[in-house]
Formats: sequence, C-alpha cells, structure tokens
Amino acid sequence: YRDDTAGDAARDKLRWVQQHVANGQLLDVGANVGYFAREASAVFRTIGIEPGRRTVEWGRAHLNAPLEIGSIDEDRDDFHGRFNVVTLFDVIEHVPNPADVVARCKQYLAPGGSLFITTPDAGSIMARLLGRQWYYVDLIEHVSLFTRDNLLHLLNDSGFTVVATRTIGRRYRHSYIERRLRHLATHTPLLRAAHVMALPLVLTPR
Repeated sequence: YRDDTAGDAARDKLRWVQQHVANGQLLDVGANVGYFAREASAVFRTIGIEPGRRTVEWGRAHLNAPLEIGSIDEDRDDFHGRFNVVTLFDVIEHVPNPADVVARCKQYLAPGGSLFITTPDAGSIMARLLGRQWYYVDLIEHVSLFTRDNLLHLLNDSGFTVVATRTIGRRYRHSYIERRLRHLATHTPLLRAAHVMALPLVLTPR
C-alpha cells in the first residue's frame, strides 16, 4: 500500500473520476494512507476518511494527504448533501452491510453527485479460474464479494443510475508477481508451471 505502484493506481482512478466530474468537493471513504486523496486534492476540495489512527497519521506525515479519522459507519450531519463525488475504492468488500454504506454515500452526495466504486469482480475470468485460491477469497477481510451484475443491482436498488462500468488494472512490481505465484504454486500444477515461467522476473528491474 505504500510504494510507488499505489501512486500509479491513485492517478489512474483520478483520471477515471475526471472523465465524469470536473471539479467540486470529493469524499474518499476508506482512504487508507491517502494516495488517492493526495492526488485528488490537486483537482477537488478533498477529504479522506479512514478509521485507523496510525494509518491517518502516517498519511498526513509522509504524503501530506488531507485525511481525517472517521468511518462511513458514523453518520456525519456536516457531510449531508455536501460532496460532488464520493469514492469507495476497494472498501465495499470489507463491510458486512454494503447496502447501508451505499445509502450513507447517497446521503453525503450533493444533488447530481457521483459515486465511484471499485471492488474485486467475483465473476471475472481470474476468479473463475482460481476458484478458492483467488486472492480475494478471504473470509476475514472480504465479507461482501460482488460480481458486476449484483453490484449493479445493489446500486439500482439504492436509487442510483449507473452511468458507466469499467475494469481498472493495477501495476505490480515483477518481484511481487513472482512472490504471489510462488505462494499459489502449492495449489495446482498449472500454478506451479506459471511460477516456474515467472522466475526470470526476479532478475528484471523494478
């Protein structure tokens, strides 16, 4: 979460937001250490909320990110109808009550505001190929996995009009890819073969 690939991902997401909303106030829910909130603050009047005190302190100190300690589970009267954009980036899979979270985001949006969500796609090709070994199958951390279709149903049922959907990629260090495949290689012959083919990655640049 703290290396330059996280900065790359934040800039990709900001470009996505800017395709739909040019400016205004933005709330980043579950901001982590604040890479996206930092990038967004160059364009939007931005607040990032994150429940972890040490995480917020690190983001403020090292990234100068506009972070506050807070959770989407807490109803903030001063947030009602305030934001042109609310972002839920890799958050909704962690909450046991996603419909309540989406409803709270709707409360915080100004009329005509936009909600942006990213979450692992449990209906993706990789999820189907890896089955129980898919990285995001984590019964402690990921308690609300979605396919594209049932996420769209949730949004429609919550009173949103879905304007666009897309897949967002992520850049990873070569060494990270090799480490993940090494971990997965114990599960199937296919993944063992993939790890062997990936071994040269450890010799390549960052």
